[in-house]
Amino acid sequence: MKQAYNLVWLSPKFVSPESQNTTPFFEPIPLHPLKSMMDAALRNSSADVLLWVDSQRMTSEQMEWLKATAASCPSGNLSVRDLREIPRYRDEKLFNQADNNPHWRQQKQSLIWAQVDTVRVLVVEECLRTGGYDNDLS
Repeated sequence: MKQAYNLVWLSPKFVSPESQNTTPFFEPIPLHPLKSMMDAALRNSSADVLLWVDSQRMTSEQMEWLKATAASCPSGNLSVRDLREIPRYRDEKLFNQADNNPHWRQQKQSLIWAQVDTVRVLVVEECLRTGGYDNDLS
């Protein structure tokens, strides 16, 4: 059985369709956390390291940049997965709301943290359901 090492990155806000091509490019994940993700992939080279993101919370240019950056990981086991591929994520009202709280980083009761905590469970379920991944958590 394969093993998955799941990483989740959610932006609090969505990209509007009208700003899809007018938003100036910036890295969707800061370089320091992205380097840590690549280091995790290198340390876990026998596992599939899956970086789960929401494609509606970044521009298509950012999504392509992120996929190319993940593909450049020397261990070759880091890939980007779109949370929108999971029906329970895509269809759930909780994940289709932006967090407009300007203090979301400090206020742990902010909506984004409920989204992050809940999506972690959905990702594990999705890997077990579709990926043929080992469910031994010992």
